[in-house]
Amino acid sequence: MGSRRLKKELLQMTKDPPENCSARLVGDDLFHWKASLTGPEDTPYADGTFELDIRFPVEYPFKPPSVKFDTKIYHPNISVNGQICMDILRSKWSAGITVSAVLLSVSSLMADPNPTDPFVPEIADIYRNEYEQFKETAKEWTNLYACPAKMFDEELTEPILLAVSSLMAESKSHDTEVTQRAKEWTDMYARPSLAGEKDLREPVLP
Repeated sequence: MGSRRLKKELLQMTKDPPENCSARLVGDDLFHWKASLTGPEDTPYADGTFELDIRFPVEYPFKPPSVKFDTKIYHPNISVNGQICMDILRSKWSAGITVSAVLLSVSSLMADPNPTDPFVPEIADIYRNEYEQFKETAKEWTNLYACPAKMFDEELTEPILLAVSSLMAESKSHDTEVTQRAKEWTDMYARPSLAGEKDLREPVLP
């Protein structure tokens, strides 16, 4: 039953995904999915894209999936390892709950944390007593971990371009290989939106 149910849910997710959510298989493993959530508007997580790992037991849907954040997030109900403190994944799970419903519940939890049932009590205390500090830190983590293109654009563009410029100036021969490497640096590190799926590796001098 689990396979049939998951195929049906995956088809539904593909045809009519929940707002700001998407999901896909990992390879061809029907029992292992990855999901993406866009941070809810008017929260410290806005503009971020958060990746989740979803693993289904063979007893699904009679037992809940294991859902965790791959993307680091500063939240009282989500551990540093990405584990989520949410009742529908524990005591309130039922076979009628779908992956779409789980993702919408996670999105709702991001928008409205529950500090009375925290996974990280320290963050819950800050949320209750120093809310502006909580928002600032949560936004910093979002920019750092969930908005990599923004981070590179804002923090690395100028120094990388200066380094490339210096490399070009010091290369008296303007060797073709050096010129090409400088262009690769610019595309990979200063303009990651143009780099596609390239790995963000440390540059190696020619």
